[in-house]
Amino acid sequence: MNKICTKLIQLVTSLLFITLLLGCHSEETSRLNTCEKQCLTMENQNLKVTVNTQYILVEQSYQLSITSDQKISSIFITGINMNMGKLPLIAQQIKQENGQYYYQASFLLGLCSDPQMLWQLTINTEHSTNQFEFTSYWKQPE
Repeated sequence: MNKICTKLIQLVTSLLFITLLLGCHSEETSRLNTCEKQCLTMENQNLKVTVNTQYILVEQSYQLSITSDQKISSIFITGINMNMGKLPLIAQQIKQENGQYYYQASFLLGLCSDPQMLWQLTINTEHSTNQFEFTSYWKQPE
């Protein structure tokens, strides 16, 4: 009887653990790789940056995809209308082909007192500094 109870507890525990693991791979993971409607795109003559969403909401994780004709040396985000410090991003080079470098980086913006926050994305490459402005929101604009 004791062995049956032990085996039953192990079985229930294993099923619960598997259920929890499957539940963790929800829309958050899939949202990192695709846009629900339209991606936010920023570009200049040196590079193109795409964010995997149309609107950047605070306290949510997003992914940048960057195409550049030069190697990236550093990336960071700073607040424009409020001092939020300097948020460094780690760019991972995905591939290089036909003179183009492809990178990805993830970021998450903190909540501040302003429901719409203006930010500056700075991407330093071998020979240039590239700056783009974007806005974050407390909730998705209607």
